[in-house]
Amino acid sequence: MAMAYPEVAPHWELYEVHLDEAEYLDTQWENALTAPDRYLGHVAQREARLLAHVDALALGGGEVSQRYLRPALAVEEAPRVSAAALALLLQEGTAGRDAVLAALTDGPPQALPGLQRALELCGREDVLPALTALLTPDTDPAVSAVALEVHAAHGRVPSVALESWLVHPEPTVVAAACRVLPFMGTALPAPVLRQWTQALESSEPLVRDAALASGAVLGLRAAWTRCLQVVEAREPSGRLPLLLLAQGGNTQEHARLMELLDEPRSCVDAVWALGHGGRPEAVDACLRLLEDGHAGVARLATESFASITGFPLEDAHLLLDEEPPEDASPAAPLLLEVEKTLPRASPEAARAWWTRQREQRRFAPGMRYLAGVPFSATALVRSFATAPARRWSALALELSIRSRGRHIVSARDFSFRRHQRLATVQGFAPRGEQPFSSLLHS
Repeated sequence: MAMAYPEVAPHWELYEVHLDEAEYLDTQWENALTAPDRYLGHVAQREARLLAHVDALALGGGEVSQRYLRPALAVEEAPRVSAAALALLLQEGTAGRDAVLAALTDGPPQALPGLQRALELCGREDVLPALTALLTPDTDPAVSAVALEVHAAHGRVPSVALESWLVHPEPTVVAAACRVLPFMGTALPAPVLRQWTQALESSEPLVRDAALASGAVLGLRAAWTRCLQVVEAREPSGRLPLLLLAQGGNTQEHARLMELLDEPRSCVDAVWALGHGGRPEAVDACLRLLEDGHAGVARLATESFASITGFPLEDAHLLLDEEPPEDASPAAPLLLEVEKTLPRASPEAARAWWTRQREQRRFAPGMRYLAGVPFSATALVRSFATAPARRWSALALELSIRSRGRHIVSARDFSFRRHQRLATVQGFAPRGEQPFSSLLHS
């Protein structure tokens, strides 16, 4: 005879703790993804702890969803929205998925970033048909942008006429549509190609950069021409054109980037880009900026110097930390806030170390290096495991360009999924080392 066990009420406070912890760890994980001092192990550890709490919430079932998860979809804090939405999306069945999709159109606008993040990370493609259905003229542009961004994150093209979204009046929608294009293949339909060209010429940096990146992945010559035009203008125009030039420019084009170091308005962005170029010719410029540049430039010069040469950022090589200058604007970009925390090398220690490397002839002029390792397709892939998380997005961009879109990974995806995708990368020589201009097909 089976024993009758008394019903035990769930420990609701435990689920509340799980949600609080998931919100906190989501914040920590997202911050780690752009940190200059966090590496794969740090990021994966935070990710595992986050997913443990999210899994516990997902396993809580319908009562937990009603009591904690669904109400959290309407709060303003993006990490809490993201954690709750991800838990709902990880539940079996369609109820949780439908609740998240309904929140896109019925919830407050402040919740959209968190909902988008969860939809990008969830890995379930049965969200895509509903998102495609939202791509109509009547849908709020912010929601349409989310629908397109999630398609791009999943590597899928929505079954709509993309050319109409490439000329949308809202820049975030156009940029999102551009990010879908690399998944269409190398031959864009003529109407799409025309509207992409229009986006490429946009005066809105958000749109132009999205078009630049997608065109570079697709190997479209117009993208490289536009990149050179933007750099030649010598006006502050964002970092992406400089990054592309650093990664893929030939010797002459790289020299143009070096010239920007003498432009006060462009120096900060140029020295940042040089670190992604990996050329020994830039090292002397970095050393000079360590001595002559102000604190912000010197910190970026330290980062670039280490990124090219593998200079160890150890205490003996660094200046004592000083109080970073306060920014007058409370809305200062997160990127700039992060860069205030970069270490600053001692000019004497850096120059002495570099002198020893030259005496040992470790670095050959005209070659590229990743943290002291000669550049190659293999070194590029391996760098995801050795480079700070702050550099992953640039590595991912170069990988997608050099592989002509066959290997697109996200710097902001879960580590286990990125590792799986990188494990499928095979050599793509001779594109592995050539300038981008030699990889173009039209």
